Amino acid sequence: MPALIAALGSLGIGAEPVIWDGDVDWSRHDLVVIRSTWDYTGRRDAFVAWAESLPHVLNPAGVVRWNTDKRYLRDLSDAGLPVVPTLWDPDDVPSGWPEYVIKPAVSIGSRDTARWGPGEEDAARVVLIAVPSAVGR
Repeated sequence: MPALIAALGSLGIGAEPVIWDGDVDWSRHDLVVIRSTWDYTGRRDAFVAWAESLPHVLNPAGVVRWNTDKRYLRDLSDAGLPVVPTLWDPDDVPSGWPEYVIKPAVSIGSRDTARWGPGEEDAARVVLIAVPSAVGR
């Protein structure tokens, strides 16, 4: 972040990092660029509503809404773009997979992501993504 702020400063553009859910008067900013938001997953609806409320934002709220739920991978796949093979219901995991990864559809990084073997699914997870694990390949 410091390098970005310095680079913008050298162009005569003032910039400051702020926290999305902080006490900020967003109308005083000429432009907001959403980046590095690592804490929205437990409050996705509030985060998207905040993005929708911004008066001047580079990241369109519709893109924020779309991109904060891993179901966007379906859209990419349907458009013919390569994505990691994805199943949307752990019950669909082929019995021949010795290991796979389950990740919540709304998550960041590896939060709440785990490797599983047959029969080890966490039944409490409602919306999940399963992909074959690359372990041992």
